[in-house]
Amino acid sequence: MIQDGEINLRPVQAGDDDLLLRLYASTRAAELAHVPWTPEQKDMFVKMQFAAQKQHYGTTHPQADHQIICWKEQPAGRLYLDRTPDAFHILDITVLPELRSTGIGSIVLGEVGRSPTSMSSNSIAASVFSPVERCARRQSRVRNRNSFRLVDAGPVESPESWSVAGRVPAVGPVRGGHSEAQCD
Repeated sequence: MIQDGEINLRPVQAGDDDLLLRLYASTRAAELAHVPWTPEQKDMFVKMQFAAQKQHYGTTHPQADHQIICWKEQPAGRLYLDRTPDAFHILDITVLPELRSTGIGSIVLGEVGRSPTSMSSNSIAASVFSPVERCARRQSRVRNRNSFRLVDAGPVESPESWSVAGRVPAVGPVRGGHSEAQCD
């Protein structure tokens, strides 16, 4: 199991695009495995969707922090946070497939929930869109370990909103961001 002191965050830098694309692609791998496209078509689709997500986050959450999760000083994932006066939104957390189920996500979410900025917010919220049942169960365990509770489940194709227990829940789904299914 990975230890708490081995994880740190750093800002996303210009040279991180390949890593960020790889992380994003890993969130789409399970669903694309069932699509009858060529590898080139899947690659083009993932690049297009990644660019759209990047533009969307930049437009809807221009002040959001985009950070790289590091384990032993090596990139291990990404964390996108948007802090507003009323809420602290976890827009995205993705860990590299080979490092999933090691505790990295739980450590990062735990630190986010205990940060001074989040403690002064009325709510901490995360939207989760997980079309793959196995992923939904894994994400549910991570949320439960970190005291998140469901605020708004909405329709199946919409992201769910979660809030940290003991905080005022965000009203309705957190708009403008979601954490993709993170399964391999």
